[in-house]
Amino acid sequence: MEGQSTFNSTEVFKNQEYETQLFGFTPRSFVDGMYNAVYDYLHDSLNTLQLYLCQQYSCVMPEDRIKTGSEVILQTMLNNTDKAFDRLESYLSTNVLRIPEHVLLPEDAIHETPHTTDEMQKLETDIQELKQRLQKAKKMKACLQEELKEQDVVKMELEKFNSQLEMLKKISQETGVLNWKENLTYSAGKAVVLVESIKNLAGKS
Repeated sequence: MEGQSTFNSTEVFKNQEYETQLFGFTPRSFVDGMYNAVYDYLHDSLNTLQLYLCQQYSCVMPEDRIKTGSEVILQTMLNNTDKAFDRLESYLSTNVLRIPEHVLLPEDAIHETPHTTDEMQKLETDIQELKQRLQKAKKMKACLQEELKEQDVVKMELEKFNSQLEMLKKISQETGVLNWKENLTYSAGKAVVLVESIKNLAGKS
C-alpha cells in the first residue's frame, strides 16, 4: 500500500542476527508491522470520516472541500506518525529489542568455553573411528548383498532340480515304472560298473 513504512530510517538494527535468533523475527519487521497497522487504521478512519461528512454535511460544505480537508488531515497525521515512529524505533532498538553484548543465549553457551587441545584431538580420533566403522559397514553390506545374489542363484537351481524330479516321477507313473528312485539308483550303479569294465578292457588292450 502506498505510504506504508515510509518513516525515516535511523542507524539502528544494523546487527540484528542475534536478536532475530532470540525473538524469531527481526526488530525492523516488528516496527514495520506496527507502523503498517497504524497507517491502515488512520487511512480507514479518515475514509470513514470523509464518507460521513459527505453524506451528512454536503449541504454545508462541498464534497471536494471535504475530500481535500480529509487528505490534509491524513497527511498531517502521517507526518506526526512518522516522527513518533522514528523515536519509537530508536527506543526499541536501544532498550527493548536489543541483546547486550555480554549476554549469551543458552543455545550458544557451548561456545563460551573453548575446547582444549586434548579435547579436539579426542574429537578428531572419534571422527576417524566413526569413518572406519562406516567403511567396514559398507563393505559388510556389499558382501551380504553378494551372498544374497548367490543364494538366489542356488534357489533357482534347486527349484529347477525339483521340477526335473517331478517330471521324472510323472514319466515313471505314466510308463508304469514303480519305485523309480530305486530303479534310478540301480541303473546308476550298473552304469558305474559298466564304465569300470570298459576302463579295464582298455587297460588290457
